[in-house]
Amino acid sequence: METARTVKNMSPHEFVKVYSSHLKRSGKRNGSRPPHFCKSSSGIAHHILQELEKMKIVDVDPKGWRRITSSGRRDLDQVAGRIVVAPAP
Repeated sequence: METARTVKNMSPHEFVKVYSSHLKRSGKRNGSRPPHFCKSSSGIAHHILQELEKMKIVDVDPKGWRRITSSGRRDLDQVAGRIVVAPAP
């Protein structure tokens, strides 16, 4: 019997690939990624967190820290559950 997959028990690289394709299918992501790598400023990370707040994936707790909401965790766990793991050779 296959166990349920959650965000906690999968590699970040694998999850980002699957989650970005999920956002593309659901129409929640606009634009495209640039074809080059560069370090970003903290303003970009701040903007991303604000967008995640608008999507109700991240919330601000009373201390001012951001945390994943229950609905956000549910969505992330659903995306993680869709990943098919290839058997080890």
